[in-house]
Amino acid sequence: MSTWSAWNSAMVEKSEVFVNGITFVNAEENDISMEDMDRMSMRILELKDKVYDRYGVNVEVNQIRFDLKGSTAGMALLNENVIRINTQIFLENKEEYIENRTLGHEYAHLVNRAVYNGSGHDLGWKRIMHFFGLNDSRCHDYEVEHLVKRHKRPYVYHCGCKEFRLTQRMHNTIVRGNWRKCSTCGGILKFQYKEHAS
Repeated sequence: MSTWSAWNSAMVEKSEVFVNGITFVNAEENDISMEDMDRMSMRILELKDKVYDRYGVNVEVNQIRFDLKGSTAGMALLNENVIRINTQIFLENKEEYIENRTLGHEYAHLVNRAVYNGSGHDLGWKRIMHFFGLNDSRCHDYEVEHLVKRHKRPYVYHCGCKEFRLTQRMHNTIVRGNWRKCSTCGGILKFQYKEHAS
C-alpha cells in the first residue's frame, strides 16, 4: 500500500462512525455527539420498520453525511441511499430536525424511489410523508438568514428604466466587451459607479 493510500484510508476511518447500521460521515469533526447519532439512527430505524410493514420494502440508509452548507437543510442522494445534513441547521434545531422535519423528509425521498420509482416532491413522496405523519411541505422554515452568504454587488449600472447592482464577476464580463441589455426596456447597461464598503 502506498503512503498516500495508507494516509487516505486513515483519514476515511477517522471521519466515519458506524451507529446502528448507519455510517455517519464527518459527524465527530462537526461536534455531533454519539447521542445525536444514536437518536438519528433510531429515528431512521423506526421509519424503516414502518415502511417494511406497509410496503414490504427494506429501504436502507447507507450513510448520513454532515457536509451541507448554506440554507439547504438536507438532501437525499437517491442512487447512493445517502442523506446529507446541514450541520449548522441541525445543531440549532436538533429536536425538530430529527423528529418532525428534515430527517424524515429526506428518508421519504429514498422510500419514494424504492416504492414508487419517484423523485423530487411528487405525489409518491407526499403519500409517504403523510404515512410518516409529517408535513409534506417541500421547504423548511428554519431560521437560516445568518448562514447565507450574500454576494456583494457593489457595481451600479443603469439602463433606460432602472438600476442594476452587479458582482465583480459580471462587471468584469462587461468590461471585457460582453455588454448586457435590460430585459424590460432593452437598453444597454451603462456603468455608473462602484459603491465602497463603509
